[in-house]
Amino acid sequence: MAASELLFKPVTEVAVLLKARKLSPVELVRAFLDRIEAINPKVNAFLTVTGERALAQARIAEKEIGSGQYRGPLHGVPYAPKDLFATKGIRTTNGSKVSADWIPDFESTATERLNQAGAILLGKLNLLEYAMGSGQRGLAGPARNPWDLSYSPSGSSSGSGAALAAGMIPLAMGSDTGGSVRGPAKSCGVVGLKPTYGRVSLFGVTTLSWTLDHVGPMGRTVADVASMLAVIAGPDPRDNYASTSQVPDYSKALTGKVKGMRLGIPTKFFFDRVHPETEAALRRAIEVLKQMGVVLVNVEIQTAALSGAVSAVILGSECAAFHQTSSLTA
Repeated sequence: MAASELLFKPVTEVAVLLKARKLSPVELVRAFLDRIEAINPKVNAFLTVTGERALAQARIAEKEIGSGQYRGPLHGVPYAPKDLFATKGIRTTNGSKVSADWIPDFESTATERLNQAGAILLGKLNLLEYAMGSGQRGLAGPARNPWDLSYSPSGSSSGSGAALAAGMIPLAMGSDTGGSVRGPAKSCGVVGLKPTYGRVSLFGVTTLSWTLDHVGPMGRTVADVASMLAVIAGPDPRDNYASTSQVPDYSKALTGKVKGMRLGIPTKFFFDRVHPETEAALRRAIEVLKQMGVVLVNVEIQTAALSGAVSAVILGSECAAFHQTSSLTA
């Protein structure tokens, strides 16, 4: 199989090949490292590349799978997190000169769970400084949208969206406080999920606003994101806000059967000042879902227009409080 085919193949398909030993984790990692070397100078999605470490982990994964020690659907699959997830012994910059040389002595829960599942870290991804905003500022300059380098991939998980769209990584992680996973997903044409608050532990993820922060999986297909969420979700004694609810098999819900589901359609605010082409696309999508049997329910959120101002107060005050006292230690 040509390397170019591997780069954009869904993880759900790659996992089958890895498990059946029709594809080597080493071959897969090398294909992505070659892609990073060729493309990253233009896209600027990676801040750190852990190539030698990744190849060593790939060799271990190959031996484990070959000896029947298969860990699950992410075993041998490369991934990269936004560079505010603490990675033990690996530089974690938060996209800032302030912490450009920080090397944590602990691991974030999300990356730890991916590592335990056999996923292979390829490096750390670009972001807006301390995940603050969606503009251009950051330690190494902005990531570029691979569809058009003159455009932004959105932020603050800019490198995550750009790396996925450019075929430099099959799975990524971002954080979302006010759209920082969803923005890059829509701008780069990939899938990004902001889970329910507490569904994924925030331990080891540098705080922007502890009330509003979420960890979100990102991939090129919904099924890939579901596989990733199943691994990183769940209770965590190191995060008091982490949900204790049981983690379901998210993949089983991907049947395509939506008949009878209820879908809330906002009647005000959300369609205000929307570009006509965008609204038209949304309306077409709603109509398709209706034809598939989804029950449409009009919803009016009385205080929706106040949400931006409220969010700004919460985010600004919590961000200031964190950075006033933070030493970035566990």
